[in-house]
Amino acid sequence: NHNGNGYRDQDPAAFGPAVIESTKNALEIRYTYLPYLYTLFFYHYTQGSTVFRALWHEFPTDVTASGVDSQFLLGPGFLVSPALEQGQRSVDAYFPNARWFNLREGTEVNARGTTLNLATPLDTIHLHLRGGVIYPTQEPALNTELARRNDIGITIALDDNNSADGRMYNDDGDSLDPIESGKYYLVHHTYANGELISIVENNGYPRMAELKLDSIRLLGAPKNLTSAIVNGRQLKLTQTATGEIQLKGLQLNPTENLRIKFN
Repeated sequence: NHNGNGYRDQDPAAFGPAVIESTKNALEIRYTYLPYLYTLFFYHYTQGSTVFRALWHEFPTDVTASGVDSQFLLGPGFLVSPALEQGQRSVDAYFPNARWFNLREGTEVNARGTTLNLATPLDTIHLHLRGGVIYPTQEPALNTELARRNDIGITIALDDNNSADGRMYNDDGDSLDPIESGKYYLVHHTYANGELISIVENNGYPRMAELKLDSIRLLGAPKNLTSAIVNGRQLKLTQTATGEIQLKGLQLNPTENLRIKFN
């Protein structure tokens, strides 16, 4: 909406604590997953792939998905199921045939090729991660410039084969031709057979070495995992009440190839 003299201010703070908190939560999620979104735009520029996708784009043989117009995907795996109507208190969210995980809690959704009615409080947007995709993340900050200096992370959502794949792109955020000049960073992450392998495919962004890969979230993994061997060093895993496996405090150089074995 446009504002004008004599009208009520329209920034989030003008609408009270509830709106402030909801806005803060939404922005923190957006900032956390900016590396994933930035990577999608890299592939849009270099390959013409899409960023916002209809569900049928990823599930072309799913007849139900072809009729869904109130949900969308960001890239191949970030499912958004928003409340679009005034006063709406629930959404009918369709989950195509794949593994899906609640973004916040890491719990797996018990639905495949079915629709679930999900309660939607004012402070909630339903966000789910598709199994088989590795999502690069970064610690949020007050603005995106500050966030770019923070530690990075990886969220691994496993598919039915307990595998996943993904990439992370980064550059200085200001140059007009970082791709053509090769002044960018690109890493390829793969997870299979209980092992994460990260191969740096392009290392033309010098400031990437100033960042640290500090945390890994593993969703949908067997519950008997207890430790991980990180470049020859054994570390203890943390498992949350929801079954999410976490590895924190890694402080690894993201410009170096990486191998982590989960046991």
